[in-house]
Amino acid sequence: MTGGRIAALVVGVILALLGSLFAFGGWAITNAESLTDPVSTVGHAIVINIDALTGDTELSPDERSELGDFELTFTVSSTQPVFIGTGESADVEQFVENVSRKVLDFNEDSITTELDGSDRPDPTDESFWIETFDGVTSAQVPLPMFAQSSQQMVIMNADGSAGVDIEFGFDFSSLPYVGTFAAVALGGGIVAVLFGLGLAAWAIITRNKGNETVADPLGWDN
Repeated sequence: MTGGRIAALVVGVILALLGSLFAFGGWAITNAESLTDPVSTVGHAIVINIDALTGDTELSPDERSELGDFELTFTVSSTQPVFIGTGESADVEQFVENVSRKVLDFNEDSITTELDGSDRPDPTDESFWIETFDGVTSAQVPLPMFAQSSQQMVIMNADGSAGVDIEFGFDFSSLPYVGTFAAVALGGGIVAVLFGLGLAAWAIITRNKGNETVADPLGWDN
C-alpha cells in the first residue's frame, strides 16, 4: 500500500469518526423532546418552578431588547387530559397555597417536594394565566428566556382529580441557534461519514492492484 493510500485510509477513518460524532450530536438535539422524565404526585397539582432557567430577571428593558425574544420550550405529556398553565410566580403561589402538590424546583437542583393542602380550585376560573393548555394529553409549553418577571408552570388533571402523572422534559432544540446547529451537524456529519468511509474503502480495495494505476483522490501519490 502506497503512502497516499495509507494517508487516505487514516484520513477516511478520522473523517468517519468525527462525522459520526457530529451526526449523533445533531440527531440527539433534534430528538431532545423525547428525553423526558416521569413526574407524578398523589396531590392535585404539579408545580414547575423555572426561575433559574429564565435568565436574569434584573436585566433592563434595553438589555432584554439586545438579547432578543428567546424562549425555552418544555414538553409535557400524560395518559389523561390535563390542564397546563403558566403564570407569574406570585399569582401561581397564591393559587396553589393550600393545594396538595408536588413542586419541581430548578432553583434547587431539581429538588422535588410534596406539599399538603385541602383546596381543590378550578384553574379555568382564574384570569391570571399568561398561557394555558386545557384538556390536552401533550403540549409544548414556551417560556421566555429573559422574563420580565419570574414565572411558574402548573399542571393539573383536567377533571380536577388527584393523582397527576406526566412526562416532563426540555426541548434543547428550542434554544437560540441550537436548532440550526443541530441540522448542520446532522447533515454535515452524515456527509463526512459517507466521504470518510468511501475514502477508506478506496484505500483498502485498491491495495492489491499491482502495477495498475488507480487515481489517488488525495493526490499524494503523484
